[in-house]
Amino acid sequence: MKRQYSKKYLVWLFPAVVAGMIFLFSSQHAEESSHLSNIFVQILLQVREKLVVFPQVTDVSLLHLFSTLVRKGAHVTEYIILCISFLTAFWVSGIRGKGRNIASFVLTFGYACTDEFHQLFVPGRAGRFTDVLIDSSGALVLSLIVVLVMHSRTMRGKRVRRRKSK
Repeated sequence: MKRQYSKKYLVWLFPAVVAGMIFLFSSQHAEESSHLSNIFVQILLQVREKLVVFPQVTDVSLLHLFSTLVRKGAHVTEYIILCISFLTAFWVSGIRGKGRNIASFVLTFGYACTDEFHQLFVPGRAGRFTDVLIDSSGALVLSLIVVLVMHSRTMRGKRVRRRKSK
């Protein structure tokens, strides 16, 4: 009995580790972070050359576009993973239903706010509310998908019960 009790709380290490990783990434100076993003951007530019995609667009304008997409995409992905970790922790802890989804999103949004505040103190970084919205957008989409899946399962269950009762 005691082991099962501890498992319910050990699962909360998952969101704590993800939040810690986000904190570490956000603690990187702007130059370090840009260097890491630019590795992926260079790969995208090489793929573009080989596939001859967007031949009329200059490398400079694509570099800026790809850089923005890679950086913002990484942030969205980080926060999707954070939201998944909260959803999982609530599920294992026995918390089900809409409350789990709402709490997971609110915690993810709240962490995005604190992360942007933290970035105010990192050289070369800025804390912006628009970044909170971008970071949280992935968690919002994930939460909506979870709600839709839960709703469709509920409706399917009701249809099956109605058929059995007829």
